Amino acid sequence: MLPAEGKENLMEGVALCAKRNKQAPAGLKTKPQVIFKFDAESILNYYKGIFTNAALDQITGINQRQIQYYAARSKHPRP
Repeated sequence: MLPAEGKENLMEGVALCAKRNKQAPAGLKTKPQVIFKFDAESILNYYKGIFTNAALDQITGINQRQIQYYAARSKHPRP
């Protein structure tokens, strides 16, 4: 799914939920602002089955132990 399509589907779902749920917060009844934010932990865990830490080490130059710390969220990378 493309990011724009995913955002559109999410907004439709929020609107439908607000329409059907009488106890929905007022912020959902107007058009809410949605911000997508990715962190290192999410990205590394998503790609865990695709790339090994050794492969990420070679691609990024970040050693495997540091990648493991980022994936476990025990340390945070600098921007």
